[in-house]
Amino acid sequence: MKKLKCALAAILIGLTSCLFGACSTEEEQSAVTVTQNTQTFITIVSQIPDSVKVDDGLQIEVALLVYEHLNDAEKGNPEVSASKTRLDGLKTKYDGVKAEADKNAEIARENKLVADFIDAVDELSSKKLKLEDEETVAELMEKYEQLKDESKSKSEVYTAYSALLDAEDEIAELKEAARQEVIAATAKKFKDSVEDLLEAIEEADDKNKNQVILDAGDTIEDLYYDYDEFEDEVKAYAGVAEAKAKLDQLNEEYVVLKDAKDVEDFLKLVEALSPVETAVTIQSKDTVTKAEGIYKNMSTAAKTEEGVADAYEVLQQARAKYDELFAAAEEIRIQQFIEAANNVRTNIEDLDILWYDELEAASQAYYALDYKSLSRPEVQQAYERWNAAQRVFDQKGYKHIPMGEPNVVYSGDVPPDIVLQEHAKMLGPVVELYNLSSYTEISQYAKVWLYVYVDGTYIDRGELNTANFSNGGHNIPGSEIVKVLKALSAEYSEITSGANFSFAINFEDRENKYIPSAKTKVSQPKVYNW
Repeated sequence: MKKLKCALAAILIGLTSCLFGACSTEEEQSAVTVTQNTQTFITIVSQIPDSVKVDDGLQIEVALLVYEHLNDAEKGNPEVSASKTRLDGLKTKYDGVKAEADKNAEIARENKLVADFIDAVDELSSKKLKLEDEETVAELMEKYEQLKDESKSKSEVYTAYSALLDAEDEIAELKEAARQEVIAATAKKFKDSVEDLLEAIEEADDKNKNQVILDAGDTIEDLYYDYDEFEDEVKAYAGVAEAKAKLDQLNEEYVVLKDAKDVEDFLKLVEALSPVETAVTIQSKDTVTKAEGIYKNMSTAAKTEEGVADAYEVLQQARAKYDELFAAAEEIRIQQFIEAANNVRTNIEDLDILWYDELEAASQAYYALDYKSLSRPEVQQAYERWNAAQRVFDQKGYKHIPMGEPNVVYSGDVPPDIVLQEHAKMLGPVVELYNLSSYTEISQYAKVWLYVYVDGTYIDRGELNTANFSNGGHNIPGSEIVKVLKALSAEYSEITSGANFSFAINFEDRENKYIPSAKTKVSQPKVYNW
């Protein structure tokens, strides 16, 4: 606002200067300067009415700013002095008017706050309070605190505030009631769970009772976890202590049975690993790992049982023997991967579907390695060689071959499988026509064609063998797809260049006659950005 006033004053002075010939010579300006600037000031002051209103404030401020820009000679002009005296009087009047207006505005603002507060409390008091009203009550308390002390002393405000305090107390009662309901529900759930568990054990026959108790281990653990999280009021709730005592007694039985079971299972597993030199083979991993897990989770009491310590020594020997065998086998797997990676050709720019076998062999050899082996320098070097070609292969569209709804969709990774969404409708009529016992026999009587499309354009077809279909005829395995693509690649460069593939299947008998079946739709080409 201050910048606006200064700019306005400067404009008025400049405008006046131009109007009165400010572009004259320097001597001419010195002769008329007082007249030009004083006239501007005198004119502005004369336009301000004696009955000053708030809206006149800006004009008064501008007049004062213009006066500040006058030099001493200009301020000494009698008319200027008289106008300044009038302006000072107007400014005093204005200050009084402005102060009164500000006071009235503040009173109006406070009155509105009071009215809004009272109305909001009345609305709140007119309905039955719920827990959701807690936030509203808190907001109204904040509004009350914002009121002036004079407003707070008004009877209507005090009445509303008293009602708000009552609402606050009622909310507190509702919260406590809800909390007590949660306590009761939590206690009941715990008691019922313990009783249900005991009832299930009681209903079991003597032969199976111990197993039922053992099977309840996770449930017992969950109940203890729940109990530990309870507030003191839940633990003190009627019947909870008794339920906890029953749970403790049941847990004692469970621990005894579990210790006995752990010892029995542990000794049996270790026995299968003895004698270590002949019994432990590369296939012993699961037995060794399972025995180690049982021993780790045994209680201290179980570990002191007869034969456990000796068995643990045998287990340690078995672990050492297995690790030795695994290391030797891993070395072989590493060499197999390096050899497979080295078999991958280096002319990546010529990569096509014919590379599939080499890349797949390296892929399977790599993922057969142990995690620690992957960081070995010779493995990383071989990986870089294989992966460089694999990435180009994937980017050309051979890794992900998109299919479309409704009958043929893509599923899986490498190798890509075709999933026949409505395989029963496609294979069923053919099976019925030839009175076959299974879809696997179809290829003996009819030709099953895989139609290949590249970027939506039909290329050619290749024959499939339904004996290789899987999942009840639901899946055409990737090996069948790759076989067709490789066969066609010798003649069609579109296949070896990498593109968006789509497929359809159809049937012909051995005399090349069409066999009616469910219609298959060719998928729409899909673009994959790698």
